Amino acid sequence: MYIQVSYVSSQNEINRNEIRSLVKGSQITEFNKLTIVSWDLEDEITVEGKKIRIVPLWKYLL
Repeated sequence: MYIQVSYVSSQNEINRNEIRSLVKGSQITEFNKLTIVSWDLEDEITVEGKKIRIVPLWKYLL
């Protein structure tokens, strides 16, 4: 599992380098559970065939 932490409240605020790092790491190691922990955004995006879960901090800590 790869986890990236980012202080964002919308998809537009997510730095493309953060996403690219997750995807690159996943391609090298074949770990496919990718997560971005955000301030309050909950979503799921697909980049280069990899699903990335975006989960708010409060939910991640539960």
